[in-house]
Amino acid sequence: MAASSSRPRKRYASSRREANPFGWFSDDDQHTDFICQWGYKEVIRHKCLSISFFRSEGFLFQEWLKKAGLTKFVELQGDCYPNLVKVFYSNLKKKGNCLTSRVKGKISIDYSIWKYVAGFQQEGLNAHQGIRGFYKTDIYNNFLKNPDMVGKYESFDIKNLRKEECLCACMITWILLPRGEDRSILNCEDVYLLYALQTSAQTYWSLVISDYMLKFAKQKEYHLPYGVFISKILRMQNVDITHERKICCNKQNVLEELFLDSVGFRKGKEGWIFKDEYIPGTDEMNPVNIDSSRYEFRP
Repeated sequence: MAASSSRPRKRYASSRREANPFGWFSDDDQHTDFICQWGYKEVIRHKCLSISFFRSEGFLFQEWLKKAGLTKFVELQGDCYPNLVKVFYSNLKKKGNCLTSRVKGKISIDYSIWKYVAGFQQEGLNAHQGIRGFYKTDIYNNFLKNPDMVGKYESFDIKNLRKEECLCACMITWILLPRGEDRSILNCEDVYLLYALQTSAQTYWSLVISDYMLKFAKQKEYHLPYGVFISKILRMQNVDITHERKICCNKQNVLEELFLDSVGFRKGKEGWIFKDEYIPGTDEMNPVNIDSSRYEFRP
């Protein structure tokens, strides 16, 4: 009995409840708030990168991610427990340098968790907040594949960027700062982070990610990011997952060839190029070279 009394009692009690987040709140107001504010939300479909695939195909942007210490995070795979993730966001707060929440007990994300699960170091620039001496429009203009586009765009559209910058920007909007809606448009934070990655500027990535998580919690956004990352942390901290709804990773979660096709690339004799730059040969019958009847890419 002495050994068991030192552990959080709520984690034992949770195993006797049905796996229903609405039954985890003893206070009626909290219960109602969760139903109204969080119960209907969706966890963003997890995406991860295959660095070895892109390296074998002759790309360079994945080396920027590796140099930034992001390999472990962008290749992260695992199960997602969406109901637990919703509860995590509903109780998410920041205390000092740590993120805290409650999911069948206390949850804490400190330096050791960031390092173990994501491989992040606790140092670097707060690049997402801006980089002194650089303006977002100048950065974007410098990355345009067509210099004639300068001043002729209404938004920071990814499709206007050079090949490597375009794909690195996709890694930001699909994995690093994922969103549930239009992932083809960069915001100010994205542009500064793209510059930091392209120039190997050391960035405080745990702060970038935690600020993004807190924004979703405070603004009660409909789509919730980092489902697999959060689920790994919950399991590390002994949250009972018995009978919980689970979403497993599979091949469709991995960004590879079908992803390249979906964002406007195709493979030619000289490697991967933009589709609008491709000139098909006379002997080609299928301009995409992908049997869409057998495969489907789900964003």
